[in-house]
Amino acid sequence: MLKSPRLVYNQFQKEDFSDFLSWYGNEKVMRMVAGKALSMEEAKSKFTKVLEQNKEDANSGFFSVSLESNNEFIAVVKFSFLEKDMVEIGYGSLPEYWFRGYATEMLEAILNHARSMPKIRSLVGIVNPKNKNSIKVLKRQNFKLNSKTKNNEEALLKYILEF
Repeated sequence: MLKSPRLVYNQFQKEDFSDFLSWYGNEKVMRMVAGKALSMEEAKSKFTKVLEQNKEDANSGFFSVSLESNNEFIAVVKFSFLEKDMVEIGYGSLPEYWFRGYATEMLEAILNHARSMPKIRSLVGIVNPKNKNSIKVLKRQNFKLNSKTKNNEEALLKYILEF
């Protein structure tokens, strides 16, 4: 299970939609993720898919991240199988929690979680090239640039870490 010193990770549940929306509906966050925030309808649709994915496996999917000290929601973590041995990862906090080391802590928790699952051979992180800080976090953990791609006309970089 995902764990780290200052943060608590729980798969999103039905009652977590407001937290989900506060992240996916945030312009500052989503500018660095998907180019723009999700509308209410887009967020509802994505949340339905997230809940379905989370039902499949307690060890993967989308996770709500809260401060251990007061249970305040601050971030989202993605740990989603692309193939039986390859996982797409993602992490990001709300803007008021940027530059406090949470991205590094979340990525370290993801790495520890992945290493506890012997079948996983690689992790994939897809990042907006404008998100220089997230790129630094990935590179510090030895992720290597694999390719460039586009999603809805938004340029993206694909970083991979092989085990």
